[in-house]
Amino acid sequence: MTEPKTATGDDTQGNIVIPDEVKEKFPDLIPQILQSKSMDDEERNYWFSVLPIMTDEQVNELRDILKSEQDREKKEQKIADVDTKKIDEEKRKKREERQKKEEMARKKDEEIAEELLEELGI
Repeated sequence: MTEPKTATGDDTQGNIVIPDEVKEKFPDLIPQILQSKSMDDEERNYWFSVLPIMTDEQVNELRDILKSEQDREKKEQKIADVDTKKIDEEKRKKREERQKKEEMARKKDEEIAEELLEELGI
């Protein structure tokens, strides 16, 4: 068996060890485990070390868990995006209302100024 390799990339600090056997048998699980927000590096290393001895049923269960986590994160992101859009829309409406009020106030000030000038005969 060859020496385990250290994974590198944005999602790790370079201290994740992925055995060659895992790379060969479970290439689909590697990115899912590396991207899992519910795991720290110690847990990732644990899963990579036990994957080769897990039963098919256990591997499928891990896949289901990781898939559920991804689905939940996607839903949470969609909710956050909708909330952001709602907040942006509310800000836009408030800005438009404020601009209308400012415009009305400016017009009223101009009318008052004209009336005063007329009264003064200017």
